Amino acid sequence: MSAEAGELVTFTGLKKVYHLPGLEVPVLHGIDLTIRAGEFTAIMGASGSGKSTLMNIIGFLDRPSEGAYHFKGEDVTALDDDGESRIRNREIGFIYQNFNLLPRCTAFENIALPLFYRDDVEDERAAVTHALEIVGLSDRGHHKPNELSGGQRQRVAIARALVGNPAILLADEPTGALDSKTGQEIMDLFRALHGRGCTIIMVTHDRQVASHCKRIIEIKDGRITSDSLT
Repeated sequence: MSAEAGELVTFTGLKKVYHLPGLEVPVLHGIDLTIRAGEFTAIMGASGSGKSTLMNIIGFLDRPSEGAYHFKGEDVTALDDDGESRIRNREIGFIYQNFNLLPRCTAFENIALPLFYRDDVEDERAAVTHALEIVGLSDRGHHKPNELSGGQRQRVAIARALVGNPAILLADEPTGALDSKTGQEIMDLFRALHGRGCTIIMVTHDRQVASHCKRIIEIKDGRITSDSLT
């Protein structure tokens, strides 16, 4: 199967069941979904809806139980751990609610971490410096996380996600740990990144956050109930 018109993620009949001792817990029920390059998409749903499981499968942190996953036209459903790790490191930039920064490392060092596992980046220092510039933190590279505000820490996390030039930025409740003003500033940054051509998939339960996106997918009880453009 070849990718059509910039298709990055294609799910067909995707199901996920977690197996616990003496119990099966179905989470996703036959998801059909396509995400194209350049989209700014929100995946919305209440706690337990399946949105986080869907995000984890997109980001190669989890595997479907049934169905097919094509990434850039390649069937990746049955990849081994090494194959998943390679795509995850090169193609997916992760951004989390609580930043997930290493406290003893500077902003520069945190941003450089994904490049440690890469052998195809010619000038790592230049890549990190450029990522800091994009998020507006050129003068904060030598600061550690405890010397930065919450908004600055999230900008470091975004720069870390950007530094390897991934195909997708995958953001999990990226404003959840921030006050409303700072959260708005972070959403403005995401809008600017989208304007630069970044493909962004944002998981959120907050409709105000989702309103910044160009496409909103709503999930309830493991099924897509709505898929609309804004």
